[in-house]
Amino acid sequence: MLKEALNNPLIPNPEKWRKATAFAQARRDQLTKERRERVRIYAEEGEVTVAEAASLERCVQTTIRADCQVLGVRLKAGMIKVTPYQADIAARREMLEELAKTGMTRQAASVELGVSEATVRRDLMIMKITWLGDGR
Repeated sequence: MLKEALNNPLIPNPEKWRKATAFAQARRDQLTKERRERVRIYAEEGEVTVAEAASLERCVQTTIRADCQVLGVRLKAGMIKVTPYQADIAARREMLEELAKTGMTRQAASVELGVSEATVRRDLMIMKITWLGDGR
């Protein structure tokens, strides 16, 4: 719409519009340059996450991520929230590590852990645990 307005001869003083848009674009470029410089400093310090940088710069996280990609830098990783499901899996796999040394069968271990034998086999494969039990 602005492009049409700039090229429309019925609108008076298109040169003024051109100067205004050029000025606005130059201002945006300058603000982007300054923000990226601050993001580079945040990355060098290594103390700020993407979410914190976004709140400091008053912009969305996607903008900060794009700046990091353009600059080729990384900010500190945010806190990873462990879900109850992930905690259950981790606890089950720790238990499975202890059971692997006892020599019991995989089927008995699956009954004790309350999961299927296929889940036990998958966990053994993922954790690269050597099972000393039934040899299956």
